[in-house]
Amino acid sequence: MFMSLILKEIDRQTFECRFGDNKSSYKFLPELKWPEGYCCTHCVWTAYIKGKQPSSRRCSKCGYDESVIIGAISHKLKLELCNAIGILYDTVTSKKWANKIWLSKRYEVNQKMAWLFSQKVQFSMEISRLHPLGKRGSRG
Repeated sequence: MFMSLILKEIDRQTFECRFGDNKSSYKFLPELKWPEGYCCTHCVWTAYIKGKQPSSRRCSKCGYDESVIIGAISHKLKLELCNAIGILYDTVTSKKWANKIWLSKRYEVNQKMAWLFSQKVQFSMEISRLHPLGKRGSRG
């Protein structure tokens, strides 16, 4: 979870400026997905044109349209990207796991969605060894 390392390095004000809306959030994701430049997952071609979705790229050889969200932690969630990154930020930067009720109110999503996404973040952190609290059972 490379993004969690980036988010740990910035304060709340910088975070709000950089990821405050969907447009600015979508601008940041291609840098994470293709840090060494675009490469089609189907044919390994490096030339592209603008895709259908925000910040997606369409291979100029095979025509495959690849979204920046595919393969990301927020893939297949019915959650705005800026809210997903916000929940990710709050989960990563909190000393204890972020309270799900607070997350649902802050990002205007239902509690189940906040809980499911923060669980996904926590699981990703655990398997990538970025777990801030040590062992899983120590959440308290």
